[in-house]
Amino acid sequence: MGVLHTGSTEDSSILSNSPSLPPAVRRVPPRFSIPPTNHEVMPGGSVNLTCVAVGAPMPFVKWVSGEVELTREEEMPIGRNVLELTNIRQSANYTCVAISSLGMIETTAQIIVKALPRPPTSLIVTETTATSVTLTWDSGNPEPVSYYVIQYRAKVSDNGFQEVDGVATTRYSIGGLSPFSEYEFRVMAVNNVGRGPPSGIVDTRTSEQAPSSPPLHIQARMLSSSTMLVQWETPEEPNGQIRGYRVYYSSEHDAPLSAWQKHNTDDSMLTTISGLTADITYSLRVLGFTSVGDGPPSEVLQIKTQQGVPSQPSGFEAEAELDSRIMLSWLWPVQEPIISFELLYWEESNPRDKRHATFGPAGSYAVEGLKPDTLYMFSLAAKSVMGLGVFTQPIEARTVQSNRHHGEIVRYSLSYQALTGEDLSLHQVSWIGADVTSYLLEDLLKWTEYLVWLRAHTDAGPGPESSAARIRTMEDVPGAPPRKVEADALNSTAIRVTWKPPLSVKQHGQIRGYQLVYSRLVNGEPHGQPLIMDISLPDAQEAIVTGLLTETTYSVTVAAYTTKGDGARSKAKVVTTTGAVPGKPTMMISTTIGNTALIQWQPPKEMVGEHVGYQLQYKRAVEEAFTIKDFKKADDHFTVTGLHKGATYIFKLCAKNRAGNGEEYVKEISTPEDIPSSYPQNLSVVGLTATSTKLSWEPPPLAERNGKIVRYVVVYRDINILNNNTNSTTATEMTVQGLQPDTTYDIRVQAFNSKGGGPISPSIQSRTMSLSMPVFTKNFGVKAVTKTSVLLTWEVPETFKSQVPLKILYNQQSVEVQGDLKRKLITQLQPDTDYSFVLMSRGNSAGGLQQQVSIRTAPDLPQIKPALYQEDVEEGGRVTISLSTGPAEVSVRWYYIVVVPVNPASHRRWENPEDMDIQELLEPGADSSLQRKKRQSQNLLQPYIAAKLDTLPELFTLGDEKKYNGYYNKPLPGQQQYRCFVLADLTDNESV
Repeated sequence: MGVLHTGSTEDSSILSNSPSLPPAVRRVPPRFSIPPTNHEVMPGGSVNLTCVAVGAPMPFVKWVSGEVELTREEEMPIGRNVLELTNIRQSANYTCVAISSLGMIETTAQIIVKALPRPPTSLIVTETTATSVTLTWDSGNPEPVSYYVIQYRAKVSDNGFQEVDGVATTRYSIGGLSPFSEYEFRVMAVNNVGRGPPSGIVDTRTSEQAPSSPPLHIQARMLSSSTMLVQWETPEEPNGQIRGYRVYYSSEHDAPLSAWQKHNTDDSMLTTISGLTADITYSLRVLGFTSVGDGPPSEVLQIKTQQGVPSQPSGFEAEAELDSRIMLSWLWPVQEPIISFELLYWEESNPRDKRHATFGPAGSYAVEGLKPDTLYMFSLAAKSVMGLGVFTQPIEARTVQSNRHHGEIVRYSLSYQALTGEDLSLHQVSWIGADVTSYLLEDLLKWTEYLVWLRAHTDAGPGPESSAARIRTMEDVPGAPPRKVEADALNSTAIRVTWKPPLSVKQHGQIRGYQLVYSRLVNGEPHGQPLIMDISLPDAQEAIVTGLLTETTYSVTVAAYTTKGDGARSKAKVVTTTGAVPGKPTMMISTTIGNTALIQWQPPKEMVGEHVGYQLQYKRAVEEAFTIKDFKKADDHFTVTGLHKGATYIFKLCAKNRAGNGEEYVKEISTPEDIPSSYPQNLSVVGLTATSTKLSWEPPPLAERNGKIVRYVVVYRDINILNNNTNSTTATEMTVQGLQPDTTYDIRVQAFNSKGGGPISPSIQSRTMSLSMPVFTKNFGVKAVTKTSVLLTWEVPETFKSQVPLKILYNQQSVEVQGDLKRKLITQLQPDTDYSFVLMSRGNSAGGLQQQVSIRTAPDLPQIKPALYQEDVEEGGRVTISLSTGPAEVSVRWYYIVVVPVNPASHRRWENPEDMDIQELLEPGADSSLQRKKRQSQNLLQPYIAAKLDTLPELFTLGDEKKYNGYYNKPLPGQQQYRCFVLADLTDNESV
């Protein structure tokens, strides 16, 4: 509502004082001396609009809004009119009108009501991984917004939306999602009025991942003395569509999993395994796999190959109920007539005193009469009329503490220990009064998890220690700046800043993000206010700063922050932007049927500096490197020849000036497909049995595929029969099943794309194994694996003729081995790669496979490289090194810190850890101290293991004279150079 405040001004007519002229009146048209101004108000706000006009005679002033007169004619003031607006809800224009006998003038003021922002538009998913989704959107608002809020939820969830607040950009990646799950996303804009309505919902599914849990409830039973039925249930966390399962089984229970036999099946949840040896015990493990990879294997299940004897009970669990009772539960072995169960249990501290219990068929059993607060071990076996099955692996459970004091408590003692950090020693508070029920521990490490134990004491002595309580100290600001900060100029207006997070012991909390501060330097001194860039991603290690001035020097520092605030800032890095470079040229590409492309271009619309030429880069999309062509300023076209059919090419063109290359114009083209003009390459046999042949090949040459290869057809026949058989696959390998023993087959392969099949390959011949072929080796397996080598071992029966050579086949390569050898080191392998090794007798007429083993080489762990934390060796032969951890996805059993004294003889020999005999290096750890001293006295300059650690600390002191899991960290003599390696012993395949 508008309220008018009026005012009047004295008539300002001027009279002439000239004595010779009669008095005259000066007449002035109206004009605004104080026009009304525009205003922005919040919804429901108020504002006063003041309008002052002057003239001779003085004008009347009124307010109008659209067609509505806001000032009544009889109340129209002279000269000044104030319009008071209250409870404003919508934007409007208000016009001030000044009227006199000499004319009418008007001016308009805008009242704009600030509104909630509109919903963002064009919300799309641009990238997905197994655990993250990247969203982009448009603001949808003509005015700037303060920030955005992203809401998301799992489609199958009944819970509300989760929120990510304070998003400052229109692109954001949301992490921590579940693999292979559908999610809904929407975005809201926020301004100083409040939060606007949400955008439309978009949904997407995260990518698959290998299962993160094993199959459940593994059970097995013998169908006969040599055939076993195995059953299981789907993993709890499949992380995708289960494509199949792999059953590992072995009678050598301590052998690495890579040496066990494998049985693959589809996505069904049962299978049979035949050809087992009767009357022995087999160990079983089962894993599931998706299209991405294998999940973890299940716990070991053992079964006797004796029909009618039950397998191990599965799902064996123990839970303490009282201070003297523990309840056991399990799943019955499938479809087996159990007549009773037998239980062994004992105190963990006294394994020789085993107790025995027998009870009838049941799924649970309560063990009574146990000691309070005592750790017990339990092992269970099922029994049928045919005999007793295999006992389970022992499980443990501790009875609860008794409430009985057994005397008057005279004091308490308390122990505590950090799980991570620089101080891992056990601390004790030995005397706490009996009337005290709480105790404050001080001077602890920040943001560190501790274990705390409490013990009560009577006059008779200490009681049992309580179960450990886990507690973490609170966060603080980081105690150190980010490490290895670097700044580089990207172009004339942008720089890239990279860094590493502070050492974990100095983070003092969960890093929430980083703050980058940059200032322009003039004559080496900061000029103007520093600018702050917030990177609210805890894992960020890079930022691009844009909108900078050309050829200008900037100072950059980085600080990490937790919820408690910013930590220390890094030392300033100085970087200078380059000169301005040209804008983007325009480019047109025309393809012809002759496998050529005509590239034409025009100069950029924005040319900065002297134009000196162009640079064209192009490549096939699947290739790594670009072909680069430089052109003069006057050039405007180029013809690319030799393009492949059915291929996608990337072209990038930029203009150049003296400062460098300008912005690139990027374009992709695709050439038309045709049938393949060549056949698959290197067709070979990589595995044989009496009824199957495993084949492997490579795709046709890239230039002759003429499109994407979508499938292969293997054509094979018995050489004595004219009829061909065919099998199709999308992979470059296949196992042809259902063949006849001791028979030669003719085999060929053909590649197909969307246009059809290409020429068929030349044939190879393969002979299946004979069923009566004598075994010449046994126990073919893997002794040790590194990232580039594998040590294979086997046993040779006395009846084998050692003059007959052996042959090892792997990945289209073969190595010949003398017949009397029992091991072979295969080198020059690729890290983190699957290999299949086949041991054959070259003298056998069928050339048949005898034994096969598959492994995966260890991943490359370049991050675990020791570095000097201090330059000089301390007194007492000590030196501190810093160690960075390997990738989180790699599971490591042990880390070995290896010290190599350097002398002229060993300088070359021990330059690379891969050159070391790892088995020889590890064996001394089991020696007695007397043997170790004897060996050390023989040669003090031999490499040795200083420590064996289950986790890798960030700092480690060599020569501290402590023992680490059986290895002595001896002092380092002075005046001696040393090398230091870290060997990682991986859990899944004993790789180092």
